[in-house]
Formats: sequence, structure tokens, C-alpha cells
Amino acid sequence: ADKSPGTPIDIPDEMTQMIEVDRMNNSNKSNLLLQTKEKNSLSNTDYKQIEIPNNKQVEMIKPAPFNRMQPVTTVFEATFAVSKILQACSGNRSLLVIDCEGVNLSATGELTLIQVAFLYEGRVQFVIFDVKLICGEFDRISNFEVLRPLLESDFIKVVHDVHMDAASLKHQFNCELKKVLDTQLLLEYFTGKMLGSMTDFLEWCQVPPHPNKKEARMI
Repeated sequence: ADKSPGTPIDIPDEMTQMIEVDRMNNSNKSNLLLQTKEKNSLSNTDYKQIEIPNNKQVEMIKPAPFNRMQPVTTVFEATFAVSKILQACSGNRSLLVIDCEGVNLSATGELTLIQVAFLYEGRVQFVIFDVKLICGEFDRISNFEVLRPLLESDFIKVVHDVHMDAASLKHQFNCELKKVLDTQLLLEYFTGKMLGSMTDFLEWCQVPPHPNKKEARMI
């Protein structure tokens, strides 16, 4: 049976909290996706406290303050970002919101960006992993290993229409997303609408769509 917006859903409380935070901050987030030149707080971390991990292990560190947007472009930066995200999310049943972008994204269409959102100290934080720059041209598989602990972690990962994201990760990097909550399937289950867009899901949750989505896609 179709369920109207606002119907209680048995999903993690953190997802509801992220939606509420997003709703409250909507008027202030118009240009977030365009602020790619904001100083990266990773540069404020004491690099001497951390070693680049070996054997697919990421050393856990105390997270430094996050910027609202952090473009990550190197293996070195990705190491810190992954460790900080995992540390920030540990111990409080946190979840991650993940979206992949690419060139005709699919099993064979190149994966170029991984966007991650999560709650940190009551605020929604964003990290963009530039997979193309992190992996480079000659050692893609090896360099990608720094992202594996995040993508294969035990935290619930909220994704909308996970099919192509999962296919690209599996076939290009032999990486499997674990504990995925697909909001497209969630929308289908509660409303009967098949292949609904992210805008459809946000509308059902009574959250306005991002005002700069079209502009961001053109960057």
C-alpha cells in the first residue's frame, strides 16, 4: 500500500537526523558544491603522527575539525581523510551517505569521484575523493586500496540507485560496498514508484532538492 510522506520508517535514526540537519541548513547550502577552493583542513593535521598504512590497514587517529567541503586528490590526503571519517563515525552507530560519479559510470565506465557525507559533531560534513587523481594512470588498483577500508567498512552506507556505483567499484577495483541502504528501493517499497530519482525521494521526505544540482553537474 502506498504510504504518504512522513510515514514512520524503520531505518537508522542517524539517517533521519541527517535529513533534519539538511532541512535546517538548506538555505545556507546553495553554494556548497561550488566551493571547491576552500582551504582543505587536512593540511592542518600533524602529519608526523601518522604513517601511510601498509597491507590495506588504516591507522585510526583523533579527527581534526572538518571543513564542510574537502576535495581530496592524493593518496596521502586520502589516507588521513579515510582515517578521520572512520574515527568520527565510530562508536555512535553513524552512517555514511555515498555517491559515485564517472564517465558513463558502469562496470566499464570510468569512476572518477566518490562523494561522502556524514555527521560530525551535529553537522553534515562532505568529503569528495577525486578517484582519478588519487589513483593516477599507472598504479590505479594499488592506490585505490586507501579507500577500501571506508567503502567496505561496517557502517551503513546510504546510496541512491546503487547499481552502477557498485558495478564500477566491483569491476574496476574489486571493491564491494557493504551494508548498503538503497533509498531508491526504499522509495519503491513504501510508495510503489519504480526507478525513482533522488529528487523524488527528497520530495517524499519533504526535503527540497538542492538548488544548484544542475550547475554542479556541469563542473
